[in-house]
Amino acid sequence: MIQRRDKRTRRKRLGILYRQIAQELKADIESGVYPDGAHFPSESTLQEYFGVSRVTIRAALAVLQKDGLIERRRGSGTVVRSHIHYKVLHNIVDFHREAQMMGCKPSSKVLSIVTRKSRIRERIVFDLGPHDPVIELRRLRFLDGVPVVLQTSSHPCHLLEEARPRDLRNRSLYEYLRRKKGVILGEAEQIIEPYAVNRQEGELLQIPSGTAVMKAHRLTRDSKGHPLELATNLIRGDYYKYFFKLRASEVDE
Repeated sequence: MIQRRDKRTRRKRLGILYRQIAQELKADIESGVYPDGAHFPSESTLQEYFGVSRVTIRAALAVLQKDGLIERRRGSGTVVRSHIHYKVLHNIVDFHREAQMMGCKPSSKVLSIVTRKSRIRERIVFDLGPHDPVIELRRLRFLDGVPVVLQTSSHPCHLLEEARPRDLRNRSLYEYLRRKKGVILGEAEQIIEPYAVNRQEGELLQIPSGTAVMKAHRLTRDSKGHPLELATNLIRGDYYKYFFKLRASEVDE
């Protein structure tokens, strides 16, 4: 993975700052060049590769360590600790259960829960009248204390009319609906597209304004086919990747 570069290339890299080096190494970790648990190149190897001083390399590694991407162990070198989690889009799994399956500590913060006038799509999906309201729930989801998903969802009022912020803090919405309303999940449809966060969204997710994230639009139905949720999730791409398994289609000979 680390290879010698000719003198001309090395000279061009002499002026690289430690933050730029850290960003390049971070990209390598997130793309799988250095998988989780693998030994990371030594300081001397990185120093030769980038053509910079050891002080610069140590500063770059300190950035990666602060971001939780590597763990420096005395006597055994540096080990990769990638925080990328792969989501397999086969089943509906709530955020808290999914996080626990990944070995992470999940938590949620309810930003708001309000009753508001329904919009056209909500009236169509939830079969509402022109003056029927919906309940909008806005939450920030955390993995090991890091904000990774900003979720805004709308629901028919009868499902969440009794809900209070404390009821949904650090708790699965689907579990709440199952216990309080007897709702059993059925199926969901989801569309994912790229999106650049605005200033407010970036502040909540602790990323710069304009950062690209995944924007997932989801319609969830119960086991009887009744729509119970229209949700939009802004998902940090530096923490999540989606996994799809595809099969070859039949081709006429």
